[in-house]
Amino acid sequence: IFQSARGVREGVVMLVELKDGLSEAERDSLSTHIAQNAIVAHIAFSSKEDKIADPAFRQAFDVDVEQALGTNPLPDSFDITLSAMAADSVVLATFVEQTSALQEVTHISYPQSMIDDVHSVLDTMQCLLLLFGGAMLVVSVVLLNNTIRLAIYSRREAINTMKLVGATKWFIVKPFLGRSALQGAVAGAIASLLFVAALFGINHTLPELGILEQAKLIA
Repeated sequence: IFQSARGVREGVVMLVELKDGLSEAERDSLSTHIAQNAIVAHIAFSSKEDKIADPAFRQAFDVDVEQALGTNPLPDSFDITLSAMAADSVVLATFVEQTSALQEVTHISYPQSMIDDVHSVLDTMQCLLLLFGGAMLVVSVVLLNNTIRLAIYSRREAINTMKLVGATKWFIVKPFLGRSALQGAVAGAIASLLFVAALFGINHTLPELGILEQAKLIA
């Protein structure tokens, strides 16, 4: 769940528009410079020609924009996928300020409100999951302790008798360990099935988390 949340955090894209006339070498140098920042998870160049040739863009207008204006009005840009560090508003603001100050950059746009909402919701979910996990751990320890005490109490006479005839500690403990191991294996199998069912349910409700795509991590 936490890994999926991290994936959602790193799904925000920032658009960095560039000045016209930059050479390929200048773009590569700028890309390398920007990518050095830890807040950048991935950076990709998008040319103005590719943008205006995009069918989705052309369908949004009734006329050929390039033909009507006599030029391509779209700028070259970098599509920057932000890392989970974007959750820190100070780090994000510093990165935007430093990148905006570069001579090759004309404008930066990113969904600030969406970023705040996403990180706020994910932080709340993680806190609730941690509290729920901690509560379940305490309950499990209490139940385990009580179960062991009840098992020993119910067999107290047999245990005392075995002690009187010289039974070793291991001889007395072995049946308890064997029975507990079997119960633990059955309980683990049931818990695993419930866990898998829960993952399918979450994936059906929130497919954007891509939980089932992380089978190795889940296993």
